[in-house]
Amino acid sequence: MANLLTEILECVCTFLYALLIIRIWLSNDVYFSTPFYKFFITTGICGILSVVSFMFGIMVNLTAPWAWILKVCWVINHIGAVGSLLGKLIISVNRYGVLRSPDLAENKWTRSLIYRLVALQFLLPCTSAIKVVFYDYKYEMRNGIEVAYTYTDTGIVSSKAITTTYYIVYVVLSVLLMVLTSRSLMQLSEKVGEGNAKRQILRHHRIMFIIVSICVASHLVKALHQAVWCVSTLMGDPELADAIYPYYSYANGFATYAAPVVLIICSAKVRGLFLSRFRSYSASVNTTGSAFRSNRKDSVSRI
Repeated sequence: MANLLTEILECVCTFLYALLIIRIWLSNDVYFSTPFYKFFITTGICGILSVVSFMFGIMVNLTAPWAWILKVCWVINHIGAVGSLLGKLIISVNRYGVLRSPDLAENKWTRSLIYRLVALQFLLPCTSAIKVVFYDYKYEMRNGIEVAYTYTDTGIVSSKAITTTYYIVYVVLSVLLMVLTSRSLMQLSEKVGEGNAKRQILRHHRIMFIIVSICVASHLVKALHQAVWCVSTLMGDPELADAIYPYYSYANGFATYAAPVVLIICSAKVRGLFLSRFRSYSASVNTTGSAFRSNRKDSVSRI
């Protein structure tokens, strides 16, 4: 019963997340044309791919002739998980760059650079997923039928070694970026002068910092789960590995859905995509931070 409720909740969350991504993608509001939202969309797609492929893989019973379908799920899950990881790292880089910009411009990144980063976000995990194709299956009896349910221990060790490497790089870089970003935000807070527009811009960047921090923290939880799972497998402790494995769906779900939930809570603009009437931020918050330009030498240029 608990598993059924978890699966239903997972399906509902996935549907709502997909709906949010579609609404942002189709929006004509310039507010959603910034690199942050472009990579929020691509990262969300990766997260959904990871969740859906994992759910499908554990729900179906595939005999040997159809086991290749399970392998396709593994490849998609790997691409989605790593792509989501890279997307959140790119978002962290973007937020740090915005706060380091003299005019706090949101659209400093060119379209060409964004396309290249999106290509990197998807092609890099595709490259590391090639090895998954060569993993062998592990079978178990379910209702008197032998079905494939995972790959062999050798495949698990290899897979976790790859993903753990990604997570180590992510943890180091994301934590470093968050420290630097928080420092820049504190400096910005000290330099902001009087004026409602300037306070709105500061509030905007504080909210964005909170959202990105939740993105980082949620993936740190997933990274911890993956690290423990990898270590237990490498140490030859199948009982610990089997005990940890069921919690993957929770860690993956938290890493996937934490960001959109916080974004909806914190952003009136995003909530406005689902409501007919809403309070919007000042247009100066959207892309340029132009209210700071007139007083840049006195307040922001030294940040």
